[in-house]
Amino acid sequence: MQGGTGLLVAGAMTASVGLIELLRALRLVRGGRTARATVIAVKPYGESDTPVPTLRFRTEDGQDFEFQEKMAGSGDAQRIGAEVIVLYDPKNPLVARRRAFAQIWGPGLFWLGMGAILLVAALVARLFA
Repeated sequence: MQGGTGLLVAGAMTASVGLIELLRALRLVRGGRTARATVIAVKPYGESDTPVPTLRFRTEDGQDFEFQEKMAGSGDAQRIGAEVIVLYDPKNPLVARRRAFAQIWGPGLFWLGMGAILLVAALVARLFA
């Protein structure tokens, strides 16, 4: 593709993912419920070697849920038995994140930042093509 068109498309798509993630986070912050959670395990997530905590919490109606964070947390949240606060969607408690800035807003900001870098690269490529 000529003049950074591929970078432009990739940047727009990546920034869109970031915006969607930020909207999901905003919806969770506005309509979510909080609960105490306990770290029950710390193990790698997916194909990553970075250990991330698995959290167990109880909803307002008494149901227990578990989820594994997608990003490594602070040192305190990495200890088995540590208690943290989670924010969950009462309609779908499996949509939950630890109540920490990086866990709630981090994924959206990361993808938005990557999209911005790609868009700037596309602009530079077009200017110097």
